[in-house]
Amino acid sequence: MRLWTAVCVLLGAVMCAHAQCTTTLVGCYDISDMDKQGPEGGITHEKCALTCAQANISYIYGGASGLGCFCSINNDGTKQDDSTCNIPCMGDNTEKCGGVTSNLKTVFTFDCGPYDCTPDGCAWSATGTYSTLDLCENACAGPKPPGPPPGPPGPPPPPPPPPPP
Repeated sequence: MRLWTAVCVLLGAVMCAHAQCTTTLVGCYDISDMDKQGPEGGITHEKCALTCAQANISYIYGGASGLGCFCSINNDGTKQDDSTCNIPCMGDNTEKCGGVTSNLKTVFTFDCGPYDCTPDGCAWSATGTYSTLDLCENACAGPKPPGPPPGPPGPPPPPPPPPPP
C-alpha cells in the first residue's frame, strides 16, 4: 500500500516534512530485538516507517505495537497468526499495531523518502532530491568525477646504444 502524506513527527520539537513512504505488511511476529524509536501515541505504520528511516538508513523493518514504533535491520522473530496482532493503531484504527503482549508486533518493510546523496551514501533528508532509496542509490553510484590530472611526464628514455663498429 503506497501512502503519500505530510507528516509531523515530534522529536524534541515539531519537525514537519513531506514523507513518501511505501510500507509492505510482513505479518504478526513475536519479536523482542527491535530498537524502540518512539513516537508514542497516534502511531500508524507510515509514522513508524518515517521514524525508522530518520533514525537509521540501515533499518528495513518497522514494527508497531501499542508501545510505539520499533525498527530493525532484520526480522528474526517468530511468525504468529496474523489475527494475534489485533490491537488497532491509535493513529489509524484500520491498521493493526501489535497484540496483547509487548513482544507481539505488526511487522512491515518500508521505503521512505526523500533521500539525498552524502559522502557516506544515501540518507533521509527533509529536502531530499530522490523519492526512493533505490533512485538515490542509483544516482549516488553514477559516474564519478575524474580523478586528479596525471603528474608531469617522467624523464625521457635513455638514448639507444651506438651501433657496433
